[in-house]
Amino acid sequence: MPPKLIYQAFFRFIIKGSKTIATLEFEPKDEIYMQEWFENHHGRYCVLVAEDNDNVVGWASINPYRNSCAYDGVGDLSISIHRDHRNQGIGGQLLREIE
Repeated sequence: MPPKLIYQAFFRFIIKGSKTIATLEFEPKDEIYMQEWFENHHGRYCVLVAEDNDNVVGWASINPYRNSCAYDGVGDLSISIHRDHRNQGIGGQLLREIE
């Protein structure tokens, strides 16, 4: 999944036009940031994307918890589902796949 599509989905269903704590972010991220974010997710820290008819409808990611050797191997889980696709089991599927 190209990072640009994740960026577009992130902007479309989390940031655009709404005040939300879903991301705990105050400023939208640009495509360069999302490209770097995506490239840093490999191995234990991965990204899974759910699609419906070639549209991103959700994703799950495991992210490094802290940038400290004391937290090596510790991650936090993020799951984001487009509001039009909630309550359809997509989050559960992503959670089972990322475990």
